[in-house]
Amino acid sequence: MANVVVIGAGLGGLASGVRLLQRGHCVTLLEKEPRVGGYAVSFRRQKFTFDLALHVVPAGGPGQEFAAMIETLGLSDSVRFIRLRQGFRVHLGDSLFQMPGDYDTLLESLTLEFPAEEKGIRLFRHDLEKYATVYARLFDHRVSGYRSIPPFIPKIPAFLQHSMLPTRTYLQRFFHDERLMAILFQPAVFMGIPMRDFPTVNFMMMFFLLMKNGMYTIAGGGQKLTDCLRERFLQLGGTLLTNTAAKRIIIERKKAVAVRVSDGRQLPCDAIIGGNNLPDMVNNLIGQASFTAGYRRNLETLKPSISVVALNLGLDCSPKKLGMDCHIAMVFPDADIDGCFDKQTSRIEPLGFSITAPGNSDPECIAQGGHTLSLIGGTAPEMWLAVDEAQYHREKERISRELLAMAAARYPGLREHIVISDLATPRTMARYTGNPLGAIMGLNCTAGTHRHILKAAKMPVTNVLMGSAWTNRLGGFMQSVKSGILAAERIQ
Repeated sequence: MANVVVIGAGLGGLASGVRLLQRGHCVTLLEKEPRVGGYAVSFRRQKFTFDLALHVVPAGGPGQEFAAMIETLGLSDSVRFIRLRQGFRVHLGDSLFQMPGDYDTLLESLTLEFPAEEKGIRLFRHDLEKYATVYARLFDHRVSGYRSIPPFIPKIPAFLQHSMLPTRTYLQRFFHDERLMAILFQPAVFMGIPMRDFPTVNFMMMFFLLMKNGMYTIAGGGQKLTDCLRERFLQLGGTLLTNTAAKRIIIERKKAVAVRVSDGRQLPCDAIIGGNNLPDMVNNLIGQASFTAGYRRNLETLKPSISVVALNLGLDCSPKKLGMDCHIAMVFPDADIDGCFDKQTSRIEPLGFSITAPGNSDPECIAQGGHTLSLIGGTAPEMWLAVDEAQYHREKERISRELLAMAAARYPGLREHIVISDLATPRTMARYTGNPLGAIMGLNCTAGTHRHILKAAKMPVTNVLMGSAWTNRLGGFMQSVKSGILAAERIQ
């Protein structure tokens, strides 16, 4: 039995803590904030409850990977997945396309919408299923190497090519229509990476998981998953220390032996799992002196993922009354997704954004405090962090108005039904999570960076492991939970 300290109680840290306890280890979980969950939390304004991060998750169906993880952690009776009946509603300028929630129906609908691309759609489907089914088994932690590796070996050349190949180049093998390619790219837009930079293998997996296996949400929102993980951790006998920040990992003879915390104590340990962000682990907790120059240079090539602004609205009516009758809609000025992302990196105002109406799919969200909408768009985080306090508040008011105007252009009457609004910015998220620039998805995984992320995720201290969105598993609810579970299972 090992004495393990887990740093950071986001989804990865909570999942690793539960899994460690299940395996018989002694676990202390540190969280600098007064509450656990990281981004997977809700907050209240007046009577309204807003979910901070949950949009859609993959693999929540019977026998699918995320559902299996929840079962492994002993939460099947308390965490319930809801399959969405529709896919993304996609606004590209004045055009609108509602993606069906069924894979076959989606491809049939695209063929009707783009008849000139019928052959390309057929070839795309064949190519996706040829490779993604094999890749999915490789990344599914439940499938042993004996079962996943043999069918993967013949696909290795294609896999390496797909890791380096930008999604735009891949899609252009099949299609000519920019609007069609923009619609197909929707499952990947949350990463905030242009099509010309996004790795094809990542696109294949995201499209396959969300479109082929179905899109899901979690009943009760992200806070429900956090609450269940926290209760399970305490039920199994774990020690949870909130308002307690890790300040330094004490290393002797290239091995971590203790963690110094904010109240001055040193917590002895046999192993450490980092549920925090990678730059914090390297630069602050372990210190650069413990890393080779090569490791540091590699890490410097990697950048934090997308940062966002999130406008949360409490309404006096159902979003369905306003025409927003789906779970999630994506809004872009036109079909030029790359151009939109490029502009957002140098401006404070979002151009593309999502609109999520959780109550349309989950009645629990309405029962918690009424009808809500969340508008989330990419932004330049450096600009938010650079302004003084007075300018910051002025910009918040301006961006709230502009986001609302863009949403109201698609859903007229929205303004008249707003009871309360609240805008979170990269400044908010950096302060709360400690993530560089308020990043929401860990590291920015562009084409050709997989091997660099793999190297960065491996700590040079043998008994320190990363178990968060800042590993080679990258961000998202399922991936963060998976990172935590896999880190826990490596500790003997």
